[in-house]
Amino acid sequence: MSLRLPTMTFNAVFDLGERRVQPLPLPANLGRPELFGDWDDDDETGALYVGFGTGQLHLETTANGVDFHFHAADGSDTDESPWSPSDTRMLVDWASALLVEFGALAPEILDDIDDAASWHDEGYTLYVCEVDAGPISTRRAGSPNGCSGASSTTGGTASRC
Repeated sequence: MSLRLPTMTFNAVFDLGERRVQPLPLPANLGRPELFGDWDDDDETGALYVGFGTGQLHLETTANGVDFHFHAADGSDTDESPWSPSDTRMLVDWASALLVEFGALAPEILDDIDDAASWHDEGYTLYVCEVDAGPISTRRAGSPNGCSGASSTTGGTASRC
């Protein structure tokens, strides 16, 4: 006997505002990273975990900037980067910039993510956060749940379907 679960695509649109830092390249040979961000409301500090099959980079914001350390592919602590010096430098620069961006958006972005997760739990396939900027328009044919698949703005505030 087998159980087949339905496949569902969920789309979310968040207001990330203006970029605070220039985009930086990520070493292509590392592949796509697995990312996890965390925010401490009490200390107002952020953390970012960047994982690959070859190792992990953990970063935290501090009063002095950003601190980081490495983990081997098996998750164990290591004093040395599991990557080449040039890949490590690119990865630390990239992840530090991402953490700065995340810190500027937190904790509000986490509230938006929680709202989007609630929409997903209710069975919706699209979430658009409320924004005051210019028009937003997405079009997708044949969306379920009685949604036309289009979201647009009226008077500068995004409407949700």
